[in-house]
Amino acid sequence: MTQKLDKYPWEYEPPLEELLNEFRSKIARASNEGKIMDEHREAAVQRLNCKRDFRRQVITYAAVNFFLVVIWAMSGYGHFWPVWFILVWSIGLARHAWCAYGERPITEEEILREMKRGDAAWNLRL
Repeated sequence: MTQKLDKYPWEYEPPLEELLNEFRSKIARASNEGKIMDEHREAAVQRLNCKRDFRRQVITYAAVNFFLVVIWAMSGYGHFWPVWFILVWSIGLARHAWCAYGERPITEEEILREMKRGDAAWNLRL
């Protein structure tokens, strides 16, 4: 015995327009997620490169300053002149260390807070 249907078979499936809209929204979400992932990946690669550059600079710093101290020692232990190179280079090295390991990336919350602060300051000027 055959079953009697209330509707035509094509009426049971969602209309084509709904399927197209759902497909378009899935593509848009995937595209946005891909862009966000690309931005996060670029930021991570940039941080890793900064850390790698810092480690190279530390090795160079240690090697060059070691040789300067050796030259100072071989010249007769007079005034410790390598200290000036060590101090000046240490300032740059500390800045590089801060950029590589200490500085946090800017978050959306910080951006929104700064935008609100800027809007409030702008309204005070008017």
